[in-house]
Amino acid sequence: MKKTFLKFWKSYFNFTKGERNAFFALVALILLVSIYPLMDIDAFRDHKTDFTKLIALAERAGQDSSENEIIESFQEYPEKNTSFSPRKFRFNPNTATVREFELLGFRSYIAKRIEKYRASGGKFRTRADLNKVYGIDQDLVKTLWNDIDLPETLEKPVQDERFQSNRPVKAKQLIDINTADTTQLISLPGIGGKLAKRIVEFRSKLGGFYSLDQLQEVYGLKPETITMMLPQLTLDLSAVRPLEINKADFRTLDEHPYIDRNQANAIIQYRKQHGDYQTVEDLMKVVALNELTLNKIKNYIKF
Repeated sequence: MKKTFLKFWKSYFNFTKGERNAFFALVALILLVSIYPLMDIDAFRDHKTDFTKLIALAERAGQDSSENEIIESFQEYPEKNTSFSPRKFRFNPNTATVREFELLGFRSYIAKRIEKYRASGGKFRTRADLNKVYGIDQDLVKTLWNDIDLPETLEKPVQDERFQSNRPVKAKQLIDINTADTTQLISLPGIGGKLAKRIVEFRSKLGGFYSLDQLQEVYGLKPETITMMLPQLTLDLSAVRPLEINKADFRTLDEHPYIDRNQANAIIQYRKQHGDYQTVEDLMKVVALNELTLNKIKNYIKF
């Protein structure tokens, strides 16, 4: 009887090694599912920043806090506060921090651009100098005009007559960006041999600059460098080489920085089918030319 029972037990409950492993894995899974509802899953989730204290500080600052309190509050909470309204307080562009510029309403990248300009040796001498920062909001500068801790104009220093020279003072020579060679360009602040060469090469491909804003398209030329250059630059539009749209071949059109290969081919094919272009409106009929491209090339086109 006992042998019969053992034989019966072994025939139904004797597991292979693989079956035993599967059995224990199943038991572990059942236990995990059973205790899952008891686990505090929220503890493993990223917590959200509590802005309650920041909002309270902003409201207090709006009532009677000083400039320093506002700055300290935002330094304590470095996250970007998009709901914060620009404030007005007296500041000096030569010493103001990036955070102070942001509190005044300047965009972050403009504030950092000003900081880089100062780090590279740039200095603001009058209030109007702030408008020379590339891309700055001039309407905002006008709003903050009376709070800028700089003179409106530079006063001429009073010289002792004993030390005055009779020799004429040479005016600072302006450099024409459309005719200057690399030697002249190197004399500009922040411009070395490589950048001077890039400016000349890009100018040659364009046919000349029709706006100083085009300098930002020169590879490697930083906005803060452009800002330092602008006071010493002039622009002679008569030096711009026109693009004769009715005579230009494929290679000439393709080499222009504002026209790609497909557009060059489309311009020629449309010209072959419909005759010479008479106005910019005719070019608008070329499907491959979008409005952005037309706005760029219209200053060069000659019919």
